[in-house]
Amino acid sequence: MNIKIKRILPKSFDLKRYSVILGLSLITTIMLASALIAMPYTEKISSKLQYDLNLKENSYKARRYTVELDLTNEDPDKVEQKIVRTKDIIMKRLLDYGVESVSITEANDTDPSDDITAEVSNEGIPVETTGLQDDTSGDKEQKRYLDIQVDTSKDIDIISQIIRSRSFIRIVTPKEDVDFNNPDDQIAQYLPDNYNDTKFTRYSFRNIAIKELPTSTGGTAYFGIYKVNPTDKGDFLDLLDKYAGQRIGIEIDGFVSPTLVPSQFDRGAQTNRSVNPEFAPVVGQNRSEAQIADILLNSGVIPLQYSVTDEVDLASSVIKPDYPTALFAILAGVIATIGFIGFRNRKEQEETVIFFLSAIGTLSVWITYLKFFYLPVDLDVMILTGFILIYLVKLFTYRRKGTFELEIVVLATSIMFVWLTGGYTDLLAKAVLEVALFALIIVNMMGYYINNIRRYLLK
Repeated sequence: MNIKIKRILPKSFDLKRYSVILGLSLITTIMLASALIAMPYTEKISSKLQYDLNLKENSYKARRYTVELDLTNEDPDKVEQKIVRTKDIIMKRLLDYGVESVSITEANDTDPSDDITAEVSNEGIPVETTGLQDDTSGDKEQKRYLDIQVDTSKDIDIISQIIRSRSFIRIVTPKEDVDFNNPDDQIAQYLPDNYNDTKFTRYSFRNIAIKELPTSTGGTAYFGIYKVNPTDKGDFLDLLDKYAGQRIGIEIDGFVSPTLVPSQFDRGAQTNRSVNPEFAPVVGQNRSEAQIADILLNSGVIPLQYSVTDEVDLASSVIKPDYPTALFAILAGVIATIGFIGFRNRKEQEETVIFFLSAIGTLSVWITYLKFFYLPVDLDVMILTGFILIYLVKLFTYRRKGTFELEIVVLATSIMFVWLTGGYTDLLAKAVLEVALFALIIVNMMGYYINNIRRYLLK
């Protein structure tokens, strides 16, 4: 039996043509909507939705910390090296947390008339040195200070915690003559004087891996897995074997956290010789606490003891341009670049049109992305990223057709900067990575857009 299906569409209907036209209409709609949302003073586009730029400038706080270094019993020949190491680790911790602007100034307080300073930039490079001399003329003990200034949108209380915490770890064992179960002395278990020191300090462990693991109560928590150096592993396992099923202490900055040693470390009770337990006390109940623990425990060992003697709030020095001015500056850069390209390459009108549409489209989509997901943004970083965006779009537009080496280099460089830097450099690298991805997509899309408009709509 032959079944004839009635033709719904006329023979003259070109499915491919109308599919392309539909795609062009969709691209046009997306570009126009993105441009509308990205423009200033048009954030509120309906009574139910409001797209605002999440500006960080108003949330910036500045604070200065005065840190006194304890040089008691320190080798004079190694003091300078240890001070530099201390500054580097504090700087690394702050940048790892995401503090945008940090400066560390070293000062010698033996003679107030001689302000000896050496400032360290966000990248840990000395940017100003007026001299550094030791007072060897007398027996007066020299006091050394660090002035730490931060200007950031991050939680200032957590920053204070990071600066105040040396986080030097020592494993301690309970003294036999101390009653830790005495209800009248509940703080006994937290006092270092009630414990015996062991040889195991932070130097005895390669790193402390922070992982989220299940707990015995059915929930989850973040644990610090102590990775012992090979030279100390045998002695450390002997210690855990001795105290298996009992409590030892982890002393950090004069406070002891009692920790129960799992019974799995009892070698005599092990029935399965393949058991390889890990010493992993709890370091936090949530991701935020785990992040701070990771920064403090794995950013290096500060060689000097210190204390914060002063803490003063300052006025933020962050430049606060308004959004319309920032967008106008970027658009002015686009127009100036178009004029320059058009003057030099009069024969490449198609590439110039693609560049213009791609630059406006990339900028609009990027700002819409920031508004839609309400991502925090610095306007000064946004302005600089905008000009880098113009350059990237120009490179992608005028590259050799069919080659992607340039795009790979740009993306790889941005990813490396995100991984290896901190502060404003890290913010800029992340923004450049975002716009590079958008530019790569939109430049190629605009070539398709222009070619098909000419083929289907302008012929």
